[in-house]
Order: sequence, then C-alpha cells, then structure tokens
Amino acid sequence: MAEQPFYLPDSCPHIQELLQLFYCSFGCLHFNSVDTAKKEGRAEGRAEGLKEGHEKGIAEGEQRKNLENARNFKALGVSVDIIMKATGLTIEEIEKL
Repeated sequence: MAEQPFYLPDSCPHIQELLQLFYCSFGCLHFNSVDTAKKEGRAEGRAEGLKEGHEKGIAEGEQRKNLENARNFKALGVSVDIIMKATGLTIEEIEKL
C-alpha cells in the first residue's frame, strides 16, 4: 500500500518542522517539496527585504545627520568649502539650507 502524503497548513510552520525532524528517520511522513521551496523562498525574500530596508534606513539617517550638521555649521559661519568636506554634501544642498 502506497503511503499518503501528510500535509499541515502553512499557519503552523514550527509544528511542521518538528514533525519533519521527528518522523524523517521513520520514513512515515512525506512533505510536499513545493511547499518547502515556497517557504524557503518566502524566508529568503523576507531576509533580503529586511536587509535592503535596513540599508536604506541607515543611508537616509546619515543624509539627515549630514544636513543637520551642515545647517549648524552654516549658522556658525563656517565656509561652504569646509561644510562640503565635513559632510559630503554638494554646494547646492548646502545653499538650500
């Protein structure tokens, strides 16, 4: 008699992982490889999205800090050339402040 595959809903991934670890050695459960691939793909996509979001947030924070520093330097009468060197901003960005 052929064994029937056993499927669990996507809503319980941790239970599915535990069952897979426990029953793999007995060979009595089969897990759908497409479901596994989809889950792995989703996890990979989430990780990539989080990394990109984190990098974007860091870059935006650095830009805001550079603008704030330039604004403060400008208020103190520091020359535009020095502000450009200290912050990495362009002359146009500094003049807008």
